[in-house]
Parts: sequence; structure tokens; C-alpha cells
Amino acid sequence: MLKLFIGNKNYSSWSMRPWVLLKQAGIEFEEVMLRFDSFAPGSAFRRRIDPLSPTGKVPLLQDGDLLIWDTLAIAEYLAERFPEHGLWPRSVAARARARSICAEMHSGFGQLRSHCPMNIEAALPGTGALIWRDKPGVRSDVARLVVMWQELLREHGGPMLFGDFSIADAFYAPICMRLKTYALPVPPVIAAYVARVCALPGVQAWVSEALAEDDFLAFEEPYRLQRSAALPALAPSATPQQAVAAHGSSPAPAPARSLRPWGWYEVLAEAPGYKVKRIGVAPGQRLSLQKHQHRAEHWMGLLGCARVTVGERSLDLLPGQHIDIALGEVHRLANPGKAELQIIELQFGSYLGEDDIFRLQDDHGRANAGLPDLPDQASSTC
Repeated sequence: MLKLFIGNKNYSSWSMRPWVLLKQAGIEFEEVMLRFDSFAPGSAFRRRIDPLSPTGKVPLLQDGDLLIWDTLAIAEYLAERFPEHGLWPRSVAARARARSICAEMHSGFGQLRSHCPMNIEAALPGTGALIWRDKPGVRSDVARLVVMWQELLREHGGPMLFGDFSIADAFYAPICMRLKTYALPVPPVIAAYVARVCALPGVQAWVSEALAEDDFLAFEEPYRLQRSAALPALAPSATPQQAVAAHGSSPAPAPARSLRPWGWYEVLAEAPGYKVKRIGVAPGQRLSLQKHQHRAEHWMGLLGCARVTVGERSLDLLPGQHIDIALGEVHRLANPGKAELQIIELQFGSYLGEDDIFRLQDDHGRANAGLPDLPDQASSTC
């Protein structure tokens, strides 16, 4: 029987990939978990793995006397060893594309992996909001993911990246964990794919066992001093929504939606110093031309094409694009399209109350200043 050496399930993203691949494909194997006490020479972890692997790392696959290290090599070996399971897509072109994006995962997305290490048990939306604001490399990595996944889902029709589950989905499963833990903003089609990945039986099994470890490793925790409250394991029949919720935070109701003349907003997360909102703007509507005395904002497009005014600039904001609004800067959000517009709004400041809005002009009679009706400063390409 195959033997797979892995690290702690809560933290070891590279171990997760072949484990989920084997579980989801129904290939029997024996798991050997080597606890991460340290990666230094002489640690208990290194004393166990060094005699087996020349790299001193997990995962490591053993098949009889044969030892295979490196996640990509393990995936390729499994595809050859078990061709009947169709671990790569069937067509030559799709296989080539799947190998390309797995290699890209293997060597790329360094900013996202560095600043958002996998931590399945944690819920860190506040940390994620600060990372999103301050780390342009993370925003760039997520933007690349969004483009890649949208193209593949559109081309192959879902539910997975290449239609059926493949090595590619196993490779990006830890990225789905990161997006959830840090509540990084992504368009609805990407959030739906993340939910489907979280609902896969192989992923559910990994997450359930990660939550049961109860093993807080301080050297793997750049953002926490202690473990969060215990979370429930996933039931085999969990829905995608339950799967997403259960491994990131305690079960909670959907955020309350506050209605406005132009549409609605929901508060997704908040704590002293920051607030995260999802804003929906009805077709043909726009928010007031406004500014804030106590907060700055960061907007990211989720759905539709937004017409944005910031200071003297007017521009279109598409899904995955983002823009900063400085404290005190005049700005406006408008929806010139024929379908609902959605954005993520990150607020940062000393006071984040809804009354910190000075309206210079408003289509609904709420202006603080008596400016005349102001059209957008330039034509939109939305």
C-alpha cells in the first residue's frame, strides 16, 4: 500500500495537495503524520524525515522501496500509477494547461503564500483586510487567480477548473483555504468555486482532521498568540455554504442587509480601526458625491462595471480592479449598467460610523452642501 508522509494538517499546504488528491480519487494509502516541532536540524521532525527524503520536507510518497518527494512529482507519479482514475484532464490541450497552472502554483503566488500562510482553524478577516490594503503583491496574486479561474470555469463549464475534479483542483485547494481564512475579496463566481472545492469529500475530510488537531504551533502563527475556540467538524452531507463557514469561523447568520435609496450594503467584518462591506448598487443608481473626515477607503470591483469618481478623476472599475480613496478625498460610486453592481469596500480609520459622510451632492435630497446636480466628469466605457 502507498504510504504518504505529511505535516500538520492545519498548516501544511503542500501536504494537503497529494492527500486530497488521493482521498478524492479513492486511492488507498497509509498516512504518516510527522508533527512540525521545528524545521531546524536536530528537531524531532527532521530526525524522522531526513533519513527518508533528501530535501528534509513533506510531503513524501513511498511505494514499496520507491520514494517520491516534491508535490508535483508525486502528482505525476500517481497519474501514471493509476491511469484509470483520470487524475489529469483527458484532452492533450487541457492536460497541458492543467500542468502549466500546477507548475505556476508550484513556483508562483509567492506574495499570497508568504503573507497569508495556510491556517485552516483560524479566522483572520481583519488581518486579511490589512494585508489587502498594504500588500500590492497579494492583490496582484489574487487578481491573477481570478483571471485564471474565471477563464477555466468558463471554458470547461465547471464545476471544477477542468470540468471534473483533477490534480489542478487539488493543487489550488490550499489557496481556497487561504482566501477563506483571510476573507480576501473575490468575485461571486470565484467564491462559488471556492465553496465547491470546500465541499469536496476529500477536502472536507482534511479540514475536519485539521480542526481536530488542537495543536497550536507558535512558529507557524505570525498573526495569533493563541488558538481560536474549537470549531465543529464537517458532516459528510454538508452543503457548500456549510463547508465554507465551518472551517473559517463559528456558524453565523448571513450578514444583515441595510437598504438604501441606491441599493444596499452588508457589513462582512469589523473591529476597532477597520470595517469590511459589500455594497450593491441598483442599475442606473449612484451614491452621493461625498467625503469622510475620519476614514480612508479601498474599493474592489466584484460584479459589473462601476463608474468611480475620486477627486478630479473619473474611471471605470471592473471586477478584480481596485482603487484607494484617501481620507477627506471627494468620491462617488455609480452604476451606469443594466444589472446590479457589487464592490467590496474596506474602511480604515479612527471612527467608522455611518454619520461620517459629508454629502456634497445627492440624487435623493440628502446633501449637506447645496451643489447642483453633477454629471460624471467623463463618458463611461461600462
